[in-house]
This record gives sequence, structure tokens and C-alpha cells, in this order.
Amino acid sequence: MPTLVLSDLRLACGADSSPVQGLRSLLEALVTAAPLRVVLNGDTFDFPGQRSSSLNTPVAVVHAILADPACATVVEVLREVIARGGELLLRMGEHDHELLDPAVEGRLYSALTGDERGCARARVLSAGPYTLDVGGVRLAICRRSTADPAMIRWIAARVLSPLRTHYGLGLADFLRPDYIAAALAALAVNPTSVKLALAGDGGVDTWRDLVEVSGASPLDLRRELVAAGLDARESGIFLRLLDPSVAMGHIEDVESLERARLKLLRGALARLEPMSPVPRQIVGDEWRVLRTIARRDGAAVILSSSARQCGWRIGRSLTAVDTGSWSWQVVRPVVSDPEWRGALETWQCYATSSPRDASTLLSRRLTAALVEPLAPAPGVRVALVEWREDVGIVALRERSVIP
Repeated sequence: MPTLVLSDLRLACGADSSPVQGLRSLLEALVTAAPLRVVLNGDTFDFPGQRSSSLNTPVAVVHAILADPACATVVEVLREVIARGGELLLRMGEHDHELLDPAVEGRLYSALTGDERGCARARVLSAGPYTLDVGGVRLAICRRSTADPAMIRWIAARVLSPLRTHYGLGLADFLRPDYIAAALAALAVNPTSVKLALAGDGGVDTWRDLVEVSGASPLDLRRELVAAGLDARESGIFLRLLDPSVAMGHIEDVESLERARLKLLRGALARLEPMSPVPRQIVGDEWRVLRTIARRDGAAVILSSSARQCGWRIGRSLTAVDTGSWSWQVVRPVVSDPEWRGALETWQCYATSSPRDASTLLSRRLTAALVEPLAPAPGVRVALVEWREDVGIVALRERSVIP
């Protein structure tokens, strides 16, 4: 059967948290022809970003996500994939280790199959490369990430979740998977809300971890301010504004504070890769790691997820595809220094808005890998595809692989 591989849906609560409508359209286009195997290659759900005082257990989080109206449309079409004789394979990523929790797994299976025990055609996979054969060709499916899961959870729980829950700073979430960039952007866009959040329960401890060199925090705020180009005065004024032990009041140097915020936002967005109209070439360590996995597992095709942007490379005995990230992405602005003030004001206007309203800041490129047997002849067609609402499935790169 054809195999569709995609990653980083980051399904969450909120109708616009991920471009789920495009996913439903793609699946509906493919599932009508024949049974389909769908592999969701990590970060299907965003558990760290949803934890709050009311959603304080993994089971509560997955229940809320599955009940969300937008996410429910994806669940519905995935149920159809299974019901039509297809398969669904989910592997955990940095944001959804909770999938291995038996209670979470049971709740997910119940939503997908009607039985909390699941079925043979719906499975959660553990970490590590997964191999399967299509058309006599061995495929290896893997996920490669440099992100530290502990860092992700610390920043999400201690910084981003309180800001989203109490002050609506949800737009910074779209800088993920770079959680440090997301946190720095939130600090720059609305430092007053950050200060109020730090003044709440546990906030003083978070502040201490952010600014003291204790190793307790994965986010060294003082170091990040220096990296963003703030001078000593700008850093001092900015830290004083955030300090929950300092009463809110008059800022003695508004111009230095504004410069500090502009530099910090620019530094946060500078961490992003520029969006490219064409698939990137898989090179360097990424290519070496994929070749090692392919040799070890005897694979002629390797389908991976390691970056926001999709990638492609054909070697002598290996075809490698990076499916990219199926989620909203912040566009790094290409502007001169004087225009950064306008960029900061734009972020402030859209701090609590949805992707629908913030189209100038966000972009999406909905890419996946599609592997189809060449039956009755042996072999497969491997394609890096993009879903476009106006024309449907577009092959960005493709080739036939014969066993």
C-alpha cells in the first residue's frame, strides 16, 4: 500500500494551532484511492505547550487535544484511514514522549479505533529508526533532533504556558521548535506580562533560575541578552523591568528599554532559518548520520525529520527525504535596522491573534514523503510532495527506486 510520512503536526488546543485543514484535505485525497499507510513521525501532539493548572496530567492534555474541534477533524479522517484497511503508525518526538504512557495510549486508541486496546493497524512506536518494506524496497523511517526534551519542558512549563494561559501571548509559540527563540520573543514583545507572570506562584523561583548562574535553568537570560547585542545599560534596565521583586513604575530610560526590546526580538528571530522556495540539500552531519542508519538497516530509502524545512538528496545507493515540519512557522523578516521598530509593533498587535489574522508574520509549507509501489513491477516511487489548497498534491522531487 502507499505510505505517507509527515511530522511535527504539534496538534494542540485552539482551532488555528496547526494547519489541520490542509492535513485533512491531503488524507482525504489519498484515502479514497486505496488503503493507505500513514506514519506520523514525531511531535504529533504538543504536550509541554498545553500543560496548565487545569490540564495538569498527560491524560487530561490528550483528552483536551482530541476534543478540540479542529483536531477532531484530523482524528475523524485518521479513523477513516484505519477503517478502510490502512495503517496508522505514530512515533514519539521531543514534544510527545507521553504517548508511551499506557493511559494516554489507551485514550488515543479509543479515539482512533473505538477500543482502548487499539488494533493491529494502529500502533504507537517507541524511539529509534523503524523499517518496513514497500514494493520490495526497504525503507527506514527516523527522527533526528538536537533539541533537549528537558529544556523544552522547562521553558514551556515555566515561561510560555503561563504567558499563554494568563496573558494571551500565544503567537510566540509559533517560533517552536526553537523554544528559546519563543521565550525571548515573548520577553521582547510584552515584558510587562512576563513580569506579572513571574510575580505569580513559582515565578520568583523561575526568575532566580533565569538570571543566576546556577545551572538550574536551560535558558541563561543574561547570556542571551549579550548574544542579542544588548549593552550593559540596556541589559540592566531590561532585567530591572522584568524583576518581580522590583515594583512596577517609572522607567528611567525609555529609549534604552526600547532598544533592548528591539535587539532581543531581532536576536530571537535571527535563530530561524530563512524560508526557502525549494527543498534544501541534505549535507554534512545530517547526511552522514542518515547513511549510517541506512547501511545498518539495509535501507535504500530513508525518510527523516530533522528540520523545519524539507530536504532531499540522492546518493549512489540511498535516497533521503526530510519531510520538514507540517505546522505554522514564523517568517524571519528581511528588514533594515530602522524597520525593526515596525516589526516589534506588528508583533505587539498580533500577540494574541490567530494565524488567520497574522498572515504577514506566519507561513506554512505543507510537505510530506509519499512512497508508492510500482506494482506489478518491483520497486517504488519516492516523492517529496507538498499539499497546496489550490491544486492539491505537487511533487517537488521524485525518483523510482528498484530493489
